[in-house]
Amino acid sequence: MDLIDRGRGGKQLCDQLQAKVVVSSSWRHSHRVDELVAIFGRAGLSVNVVGCTPQRYDFDRGREIADYMAENGLSDSDVLILEDAEEVDPFEHRTVRPWFCGEDAGFRARQYEEAMQLVESG
Repeated sequence: MDLIDRGRGGKQLCDQLQAKVVVSSSWRHSHRVDELVAIFGRAGLSVNVVGCTPQRYDFDRGREIADYMAENGLSDSDVLILEDAEEVDPFEHRTVRPWFCGEDAGFRARQYEEAMQLVESG
């Protein structure tokens, strides 16, 4: 988990946007929200985890994200998706791809700038 914040961009993004984090990764199946908050904290991210997407489909995060958004009255401009591997149709246009494996892992300045452009563009 210490790889999440290597490069400090993830913390800066969460702090600047006062982000509300909704977990859609497989971690939601093996960790409670309070455990996720603790894991993020150990990685240097003090984030407001507000929930997890529902597990309703076999590995179709895009549909699960869409369901969460509909249930919570969110539009595309309300979300920013950080995903390192999987496609999240129909939300690729709101997706930033940090890299969580290997020596170059982390949320770097390039991903931070891309994320801020998406936020500013609505």
